[in-house]
Amino acid sequence: MRRRRSFLLIQVLLLVFWHVHAVADVDATGRQEPGTVGPECDPQCEIRYGAGGTVTDLETGQPIAGATVSVSTEGGVNTSGTTGADGSYSVGGSTTVRCFLDYLVDLQIRAEGYYGVRRTGYFSTAYMPADIELRPWLAGDCNLDKTVDVSELVVGLQILLGRESLARCAALDVNRDGSSDLLDLVHAVRDARDGGAANR
Repeated sequence: MRRRRSFLLIQVLLLVFWHVHAVADVDATGRQEPGTVGPECDPQCEIRYGAGGTVTDLETGQPIAGATVSVSTEGGVNTSGTTGADGSYSVGGSTTVRCFLDYLVDLQIRAEGYYGVRRTGYFSTAYMPADIELRPWLAGDCNLDKTVDVSELVVGLQILLGRESLARCAALDVNRDGSSDLLDLVHAVRDARDGGAANR
């Protein structure tokens, strides 16, 4: 019986010693000493951030050169660039962040003559691969709300008669040649009649 009690006493002493030793690794502020493992361990990783892909015309499939690409990440990293002649883009770089987390990436792409696109998502590397199709402006969509109404057709007629500047409704310049003609107005009437965006 004595041997059993002695054995149990030794086990209890060993457990107490182990507990005291483990607690000693944590200072009075609750921070762990270097080399210990616990909730305050904060490993750092170098990751790639930004976005890359190709921008094309939704209707023709042709690449869009010169589109503006802007990327921001949850960590406050912002970067931007433009698409090349083949519509491709790759913007970003590398940074050091906490490991094993997903990061929010916000991608915005704009091009003259097209409605802008915004994509967001969480990625473990803070890098978003994205091939984007941009929808061309509807002819006569002066306020770029993806619809064409009667008031916008009136503005188009005023431009055609020389009473308003084309700057008042850039979307009426269907051919992107810096001018507007009767054919552009016909396109605007068609888009208004067909419901515009619903048929694009």
